[in-house]
Amino acid sequence: MRTGFSRFPLVDAGGEYVGYVHLKDFVEVPRGGATKPIPPDAVRPLTVIDADASLEETLTAIANLAIAHQRMGNDHLALPLYQEVVDARRRTLGDGHADTLLAIGNLATTYSNLYEYERALALHKETVEGSRRLLGSQHPDTLDVVGKLGHSLCYM
Repeated sequence: MRTGFSRFPLVDAGGEYVGYVHLKDFVEVPRGGATKPIPPDAVRPLTVIDADASLEETLTAIANLAIAHQRMGNDHLALPLYQEVVDARRRTLGDGHADTLLAIGNLATTYSNLYEYERALALHKETVEGSRRLLGSQHPDTLDVVGKLGHSLCYM
């Protein structure tokens, strides 16, 4: 299995993959803490996607997993998933596509939930500008993202 640069798969005693850990979750581990077992809440679930799934199906599965994490209060687990979706949407659809703007908005909301308001603010501004261009200033979706931008501004 390819690990990438920051994700490392975990296997059980029988050699079955049970999840993975992300390096950023361990950046601030105190000296000597690396010898302790990995806490269960640090193990991220693996997403199983059929090999013949389209990119759209794959991105939808990743976004749905992120939503599930958020609903359980695990925004820190949703964040890298939303980032992956945004990166893929930007590459394949472009910055101004409605699906890209939706993904950026989800990422921005996640940053807000994690009290990272400066990052959220920049992304919310991007969604407002894109939504205005795509839908117009008075469209309900544009007004919704303007409200989310205002929410981030309140906490700056």
